[in-house]
Amino acid sequence: RQRPSRLPRRGESFPWSTAVVVLQAVLAGVGWPVWKNYHARSNQPLAELPEFRWETDSLGKPFDRPRRLPPDKPSILAATKETPFQDARIAAASFEQDAPLELLLASDRPNAWPAERLAAGTLVRPQGDGRATLAVPAGGIAVDVSELVFHNIDFIAAEGGDLLRLSASQAKFRGCTFRGDTLEATATTAIRWAAADDASLSPLPGSARLVFENCHFHALETALLIERSADVDLDLDNTLITSCEAALRWRRRPSPEATIRIRMAHATIRDTGRVLVFDDDAPSTVETAARLVLEVNDAVFDLGAGGAVVEMHVAEPPLRFLQQFDWSGEGSMLAGETPLVLWNDGQIARSVKESQLSVDGLARTRIQFVGENLREPADSVASDWYAPRIAAAPPGIDGSLPPFATDSAAGQLRP
Repeated sequence: RQRPSRLPRRGESFPWSTAVVVLQAVLAGVGWPVWKNYHARSNQPLAELPEFRWETDSLGKPFDRPRRLPPDKPSILAATKETPFQDARIAAASFEQDAPLELLLASDRPNAWPAERLAAGTLVRPQGDGRATLAVPAGGIAVDVSELVFHNIDFIAAEGGDLLRLSASQAKFRGCTFRGDTLEATATTAIRWAAADDASLSPLPGSARLVFENCHFHALETALLIERSADVDLDLDNTLITSCEAALRWRRRPSPEATIRIRMAHATIRDTGRVLVFDDDAPSTVETAARLVLEVNDAVFDLGAGGAVVEMHVAEPPLRFLQQFDWSGEGSMLAGETPLVLWNDGQIARSVKESQLSVDGLARTRIQFVGENLREPADSVASDWYAPRIAAAPPGIDGSLPPFATDSAAGQLRP
């Protein structure tokens, strides 16, 4: 019979040497592969190590998370004119770095749009700190390159029609003016935004976005004419729209799954008939309504007699559209008794009861402005209003918008 194991009696020694040898063998078996992998990685050339960069969206705004760039992608910081961009996100990130791609325009005379194709992410700006004028030919300037940024540009029509024909999915405008009342011609639309015929021209499908900062639209039939059926994001920050028939107009039927998202911050829309218009073939019957989401903060709407914030041209009552209508924000003001939504069936326009709409942060009040000259941005700064406000700053634009190019500059567009 096998005897049970026992502890060593007093005076007997424990086999410590054997235990130490066993422990060393275990540690060597576990630690050697870890040390070997670390040593091999530390000797790896720097160029072969995966890079970490802040991922950016289409306009250079950082997301909350870092991402690991694949080894075959060029470094964002190393991207130059000689380095072909792999996608629009790399190009957009390159623009935000110290050496962006730039197209410099003369500031002392009108400029023609270049014939060569620009790279995605190019910054179009004047030389020095002034402003540049783009002479728009008949038919407008065609832009099919995504991620362009226009900075301090005055768009002036040499002949009537659209100023910009945009088929790129994304673009940004900072400090730009769009004028339809030059001495030489009357433009009908500042920007006609359509989907690209060639899918390769729209590198980020489903993420169509335009951003306007410190811009001014004046004396146009439509500031922005949209002919896209998918999701659309529009940002208007400290932007002024004056003396237009419509600020935003849809000509193409949005898909039922689409979301139209419009963000306004310190925008002013004055002496303009409609803020949003959905034309006959555009908006929605009960079955085809897109979702309209407006995030409006500190904006001013003084549309004048007969104006309306939204007008829908559709034969049937837009019930689903009204159910999905979502207006949020704070500190915005609407002058007078201007209706929020009009339903136009082609024979009569009916005002939709506001109790059927979800609207937050919009107050009706009488609004006074600094002046009456709608071509001068400083005259469209709100000077007095009769509604409570939390913020100390006035609603609407802040008066820092650029002035229009002079009429003498417009007169140089033709010999």
